[in-house]
Amino acid sequence: MIVVKPGLPENQELVEEISSQAFSKYGDYGTLIPKFFATKGVHSFIAWDGDQAVGFALMGFLPWTGADTSDDWWIADLLAIAVDVDYRRRRVGTELMKKVMQLVQEMSGWREIKEIQLTSASDNEPALKFFKGFGFEVKDRFHGKYSSGQDAWRLVHQAPFIVDG
Repeated sequence: MIVVKPGLPENQELVEEISSQAFSKYGDYGTLIPKFFATKGVHSFIAWDGDQAVGFALMGFLPWTGADTSDDWWIADLLAIAVDVDYRRRRVGTELMKKVMQLVQEMSGWREIKEIQLTSASDNEPALKFFKGFGFEVKDRFHGKYSSGQDAWRLVHQAPFIVDG
C-alpha cells in the first residue's frame, strides 16, 4: 500500500535518486530538483511503499503576476512530481497529486489561488495525459526549453481545485 507523507530534510537524497532516474533525459535535474526540495517555503511529499521511497512531489506558491492583478492572488507551482520507474502506473502519481491538490485547497482557505501551474516536456506524452486527467490544460507551448533541448510547455489548472482520484 502506498502512503504519502510530508517530506523531511533527511529525504533529500531519496529525491535526488528519483529525480536522476525520472528526469535524466531532460538535463541534470538530479542536482537541481533536490535544491528545490531544500528551499524554504517549498512543500514536499514523499510516496512510500513500506520503507522504500517510490515518488515525490514539490509544491511552491508565488504571488500572481498576471495582467489582472490583485494583491491577494497567488499561483500554486508544481515544481516537480516524479515516480520511480518500477512504480509507474500503480497510482503512486495519483496519490501524490491528490496530496498536492489537498494542499492547494487548504492554502485557498487563506489565499486566493488563481491557478496551479507546472511545466512538462512537449514529448512527455504519459505526463501530459496524466496532468490532463487532473484538469490541466496547455497554456503556453513556447515556455522555453529543457537543458537537453526539449520544448517546455506550461500547463495550468484553473480554480476551483477539487481533490479527485
